[in-house]
Amino acid sequence: MALFMFSVTLMAMQFSLQEGAARINKLIERVGSVKGCTLDPLEVAEEERKKTKLSSILAQPIRLLLEYTETKYEDKLYSCGEAPNYDKSCWLNAKDKLGLDFPNLPYLIDGDVKITQSNAILRYIARKHNMCGESEEESIRVDQLENQLMDFRNGFVMLCYYPDYEKKRPGYLENLPIALKLFSSYLGERKWLAGEKITFVDFIMYELLDQHVMFEPTCLKDFKNLKEFLNRFEALDKIAAYMKSKHFIKHPVNNKMAFWGNQKS
Repeated sequence: MALFMFSVTLMAMQFSLQEGAARINKLIERVGSVKGCTLDPLEVAEEERKKTKLSSILAQPIRLLLEYTETKYEDKLYSCGEAPNYDKSCWLNAKDKLGLDFPNLPYLIDGDVKITQSNAILRYIARKHNMCGESEEESIRVDQLENQLMDFRNGFVMLCYYPDYEKKRPGYLENLPIALKLFSSYLGERKWLAGEKITFVDFIMYELLDQHVMFEPTCLKDFKNLKEFLNRFEALDKIAAYMKSKHFIKHPVNNKMAFWGNQKS
């Protein structure tokens, strides 16, 4: 079995405050990442985790998929500095030395294969285990939801990093049921999002629903099938075992400069 090198972290958003505010407002209206992650020695990564408790965003579905598929991997975490500068030199000094076509976080190295972009990494792992949809109908459902979930994630993350977070939160919560209803209808009575067999988009969906429950514990009260989806995912043997292990990262879900989700508990 190949040993994956997988690296994870969250760095500051790469646009000006003025430009970012305009983008955030537009996305929040629709209710929709900051870049973040890699895989290096598990012992080193665990020690780093004890010190920094880095964010799970973008990397978490990858970790969950690696655990579910019983893929051996090394998890490397990069930590930015403290306020006000949030020094990113640990990543900036390393990123051009890794042989990546598009240096970014997360990245995955599997022998000669080097990949960035979280969804590309998820698809690479999923293809090895036939988890991208078996029929044309299933593949279409997976492709569509992969992109819809990225829109959903973008709106949420931008809200969390927005300087006027407290002012924007009520509007986001008001529109959140609209987005959740669409996902609930898409899932319907299916066991998983593509059908009876789990695919990689279920791992993305789980993380986003889990974070929204942390954000607003009652947000799924009107969506029974989404609550059942969360419970079903957490009950998977390999996922349940991972969540009980010392390697599992639950908090924080965002980086130090975020206005929500930057706490360790």
